[in-house]
Amino acid sequence: MADFDWLSEVPDEWEPPGELLEPSKSVETNLAIRMLSCDYLGHEVLVLLGRFIAENSLFTLWFLKEGKASQRGLKETAILAGLPLEQTRVVYEAWRRFEEVSDMQEADAILGERRRAAQVELSAALQAGIETLSRARMANPE
Repeated sequence: MADFDWLSEVPDEWEPPGELLEPSKSVETNLAIRMLSCDYLGHEVLVLLGRFIAENSLFTLWFLKEGKASQRGLKETAILAGLPLEQTRVVYEAWRRFEEVSDMQEADAILGERRRAAQVELSAALQAGIETLSRARMANPE
């Protein structure tokens, strides 16, 4: 089984929570729906969310057309296949932290700072996801 030792290097697939399994079959779409329902997201985050969804779709289109059919090995194909869900996991975790802070009722300066920090973290997670998916797609042209 030495030929498959690389399997331990492939990240374990994230099991999305139930709240991301509906209303659509797309975990990314369901996360976007939840995020768009939040009254506290700024326009900058909304732009990043739109770009994240677009990049996720561009990556998926590329992977289905070119990524799987290329001459890369099983290891690289497996890693690429799991990339969108892994990026969604990172964004979801940042979203949950933002959501938890946003739901707090106290209105003091410390809470305001925590909300800003959570929004910066969410923005950074979205931006990192956009860049990771774009870089993977561009580094592996048809």
